[in-house]
Amino acid sequence: MSAHLAQVMRAGEARRSCEHTCALKLADLDDDLLRLITIAIGNGDAEAACRAVKNWCALNKRHRIMSQRGGDALWNGLTRRVFGEDKIGTVDPNNTQTNFYELSRFLIRQKAAARWLTARHPSGSTTASFMDDDLLLKFGEVLEYKDHNALITPISRTFLVRMLRKICVYPKSYPGKNEDLLALYSLDQLYGMLSSINEDEIDESLEFLRVLAHDFELHDDDDIDSRMGYDSDSIFFLQDLVRGAEQTSRNYRVEEILGIWSGLLSDEVINEDNDRINRMGKYARAMIAHGVDAYLLRRVMDSPNLRVRNLCGTILKYIGRALNDSLSMAMYDVDAGEADEPARMTLTWGMD
Repeated sequence: MSAHLAQVMRAGEARRSCEHTCALKLADLDDDLLRLITIAIGNGDAEAACRAVKNWCALNKRHRIMSQRGGDALWNGLTRRVFGEDKIGTVDPNNTQTNFYELSRFLIRQKAAARWLTARHPSGSTTASFMDDDLLLKFGEVLEYKDHNALITPISRTFLVRMLRKICVYPKSYPGKNEDLLALYSLDQLYGMLSSINEDEIDESLEFLRVLAHDFELHDDDDIDSRMGYDSDSIFFLQDLVRGAEQTSRNYRVEEILGIWSGLLSDEVINEDNDRINRMGKYARAMIAHGVDAYLLRRVMDSPNLRVRNLCGTILKYIGRALNDSLSMAMYDVDAGEADEPARMTLTWGMD
């Protein structure tokens, strides 16, 4: 046997032996990797540290085997260096490697969300939200899901909208949160789901639309009004759906749609926002144009469902209030001789 062949065989045997017996220790990580981790931590960039470890472990078969057999000491040591002592075992107390990678995945999502939100709010209006790791994680999950799914199936769209709805109802909020959610999936796309043949897709869209329509907070000093969904063109689809739901005894869907209308036109909010008053008046006028008021009046009289009767009566009251507020402002502008100024209201006094 030649000396060269013997050397190759010994090297191969040593490598195979290492694959079967060697366990990676923190001290065994090569200098380049440790330097990357140290620099990343020094810069406060735990995301870069996580990526460095993940890339090193995935580099080749030997690295993968050594990483898998590194044991608790390795992965707890990495967790301690990158995330801190208090993060050891927090996600998966039974698997230290999984715990490290899950923490890494969470962090990468949070960083992606922070970058996306910063780009949308360069003035820093979302600074408080950046301090909430759970909210950032939820946004990051949505961004990651959109990156990996074309949203061409009812299941994928339904899953995405469910994630967005959970962010909407999350207790921690900030100005413009709903606008951010609709930047990820627009009102047009939500209303487009109402034409689906998949019942779950329709119901998930309706539920999110209802949540958006009721997104306001009442306070003694200053109400917070974040309602979204004033799309007059969608009234026809909602009306068609509510009639279909009645014919198929889907009472829950009837109440969901009535809930959307009652939320959008609710007069519980003390509203001094001209734009909001205008949108509510315009939407109420469109509901009348589509004959929704006549439908509501009939259901007040003949629906066997007490909740439906009450909702219909409430919405009729809200329609009247929205029209009155909008037309009163339009009348004031005319009486004040401000006809040359841009109209604050879409509705026209004396015509609508």
